[in-house]
Amino acid sequence: VQEFQQFPAGHGLRGLAAIMDQYPRRIPYFDGKTIGDMLLLPVPRTVWSGKPAWYGIDEITRAMGWPATSQSAVTMPGELWANFGPLGVTLMAAYGLFFGTVYRLRTGPRFRVLYAVNLLPIAFTSFWMAFSAVMNALIVLPVLAIVIVIIIPPGRQRTPAHL
Repeated sequence: VQEFQQFPAGHGLRGLAAIMDQYPRRIPYFDGKTIGDMLLLPVPRTVWSGKPAWYGIDEITRAMGWPATSQSAVTMPGELWANFGPLGVTLMAAYGLFFGTVYRLRTGPRFRVLYAVNLLPIAFTSFWMAFSAVMNALIVLPVLAIVIVIIIPPGRQRTPAHL
């Protein structure tokens, strides 16, 4: 509910408008840096000693002078704009393809649990928190998948017709 309430408040639209105003007029595009950094999120600091303390959407908002202590509404289109400009926004199609595929798979006995517990919340959070939200939530996905395989063994995958 908390995540969903972000939409009508308009924070995402204000964040997107601010990003479109600043990039590249005042701040150069990141050329995929924030997305690449988020893909490296699962690498532990013991392996990557130079791992930055903050990155992803924080880098976008701090470059704009926004406070470091808030979770600003960057949005997926905003992050793509800050990285690649108008052409980057076309990459929203990949985001739509991913979540469209996840939606189509949601009825599988095991997958429905992953969908409800992890993947659906990712969609809501990523609308204002961008790719950072996706990667933060996907980190726990393998552990959840293993737990679900243990909890729902192969013989118990059938669901009653009324569900």
